[in-house]
Amino acid sequence: MRKYHLSCGNSTRGSIGLCGSVRARSRNEALLMLQRALALSIGQYSEIAIPAYGKAIDYVNVYISPENITLADIELEH
Repeated sequence: MRKYHLSCGNSTRGSIGLCGSVRARSRNEALLMLQRALALSIGQYSEIAIPAYGKAIDYVNVYISPENITLADIELEH
């Protein structure tokens, strides 16, 4: 098994980032495992609701498209 680090977005230069480390036999398997884990944890709507504190913010939702994560998002392989 190898370890793959996937990085999507860039919160240093942009507003949203996502990263993860996956142990898998291949790059393709690592990608599929991350996509499935995100889809299972987020649900079919690919949306994470952030609790709004205070009365000024009505809602904050973060959207993730696991199907748009690609092999190009794999940065490191150990």
